[in-house]
Amino acid sequence: MSPEQARAAKDIDFRADIYSLALHPLSHAQPGRPPYEATTTLGIMMRPDQRSAARDLQGVAAGARRPCGRLVHRMLAKETHQRHQSYEELLAELMAVHDKLKADAEEVQAGSNSIDS
Repeated sequence: MSPEQARAAKDIDFRADIYSLALHPLSHAQPGRPPYEATTTLGIMMRPDQRSAARDLQGVAAGARRPCGRLVHRMLAKETHQRHQSYEELLAELMAVHDKLKADAEEVQAGSNSIDS
């Protein structure tokens, strides 16, 4: 549940879905560790420091690449204006992260092949 849903805000929009979408990889990256720390669910949703961001994915999933962490970090912003402002913007960033990770993998593979030669 997004922070604005927990506050019962009147202006909930698609950005609540973007927040929820980001929770999926975090919950699978390290079960039992929520993206925000607090002693109660209410504490997570209503903490006074609304600017605090989710832990970077780097610290949650071993081996995660930095672009993935930045993407999830933005998707989990507590304030809606800090999240992607359209699905198109989210898709563009997802594609950029994909392309970066693919290029990195190809570079590693090419380096591995040159060592084998």
